[in-house]
Amino acid sequence: MGAELRSTALDLGWDFMPWQQLVADVAGELDPDGSPHYQIVVVTIHRQGGKTTLILAIESHRSLVWARPQRIVYVAQTRAMAREKLLEDQIPMLEHSMLGDLGRPRLQSGSEAWRWSNGSRIGLMSNTKKSGHGGTNDLIVGDEIFAQIDWRLEQSLMPTLATKQDWQWWNFSTAGDESSVFLLDKVRRGRHLVETGQDSRIAYFEWSIPVEEDIDDPAVWLKYLPAVGLTIRVEELQTFRANMPDAEFRRAFGNQWVDRSEERPRVIAAAPWDAMSDPAARRDPAGEGRLAVDSAPDGSTSSIGIAVRNAGTGKVHIEALETRPGTAWVSARVKEILDRPGREQFENRVTLSLKTCGQLVPALEKAGLRVDPLPAQDWDSACARFMTGVEESEFEHLGDPELDAAVAAADKKVSGDGWHWNRRGEEPISPLCAVTLAFWALVKADDGYDVLDSFF
Repeated sequence: MGAELRSTALDLGWDFMPWQQLVADVAGELDPDGSPHYQIVVVTIHRQGGKTTLILAIESHRSLVWARPQRIVYVAQTRAMAREKLLEDQIPMLEHSMLGDLGRPRLQSGSEAWRWSNGSRIGLMSNTKKSGHGGTNDLIVGDEIFAQIDWRLEQSLMPTLATKQDWQWWNFSTAGDESSVFLLDKVRRGRHLVETGQDSRIAYFEWSIPVEEDIDDPAVWLKYLPAVGLTIRVEELQTFRANMPDAEFRRAFGNQWVDRSEERPRVIAAAPWDAMSDPAARRDPAGEGRLAVDSAPDGSTSSIGIAVRNAGTGKVHIEALETRPGTAWVSARVKEILDRPGREQFENRVTLSLKTCGQLVPALEKAGLRVDPLPAQDWDSACARFMTGVEESEFEHLGDPELDAAVAAADKKVSGDGWHWNRRGEEPISPLCAVTLAFWALVKADDGYDVLDSFF
């Protein structure tokens, strides 16, 4: 399909660069039945290399050439960033091209898409485990997948391709760092397949500067970076090299993997967290709510947290109600809080982890409270879902010093295919863990998913 993909690019208003044509020629190879031979495509290349124009050509070609209407999903670092790319880059390019009369944009918040007149559509999806449930897709395009810090994206969307024989999943990205576990797995697998010559229906492309080369030499840039001299000038790279930190230049333009573990950046960045702070915020008495408790693994500190959805705005009010040393005080205090008038929204329920708070269950149940234990396998999911809430600005919080300090002190501990909160330094993170548990309980209550629906 390489020639067809180039023709689509020309209709959109540009011609392929040599590297784009190579990817189109190889990843566009077809089996005798007309379906793509390579079902998974991984392209890792430097910044400003032409990923966006190739992506739009792929999406448009798939939408217009296939015999049946195509459902295409575009995902980026977050849904908000994917929305920005769709609305500010892809849709204007489509509208001003020869293909603009063949479709129209849908701009309604939450269902943004480009809808083609033949029934195909290019839409968005959030990066959560439950976001892909209920639909089927034909083509998935993941952009800048270095930002995926676990396997939620694949776990969510891969099952939506199961009933289609001609599906493809394209992954595009610049290199990442030690947190980019999803992309790193694709890179390692891809390099191994290339080195061994195996055909596993995966096409892998990488343009990067080898670590033994001189990163400061413009001749090296021209040799290894295929868009230099086309979409980006050597002079720009010289300016960037002089002004960017070494690790970031190597990652962004050398497409080299960097280790930032020594820099120890905050897991939850200060800017998005502080932006959700409102000292005047109050929980909505009419909103659905959940209360949770958490203790440090050594029992040194315990916290009580809540999450309440505002019925009007949809925002989730999170609050660490109380943090004290030890665990002996927790059960009586939770009972006292839930017995107060106006606390019916919490339904006399307490969410906790049996691993850290199992000893509290008898006293809580004796007090007439319903205990919702978190399955151990859900803790990684709860932490990842909380992170998505931060990225998507789903919360409001009071700017409470104890919760702020816990957020700043939180680190990540990789566990299997996921990760969960881990403490670094001396500051307790039980306030963060408590609100994470409360938010997860609230999200699961909203989910309405019944496991029995999966059996027939």
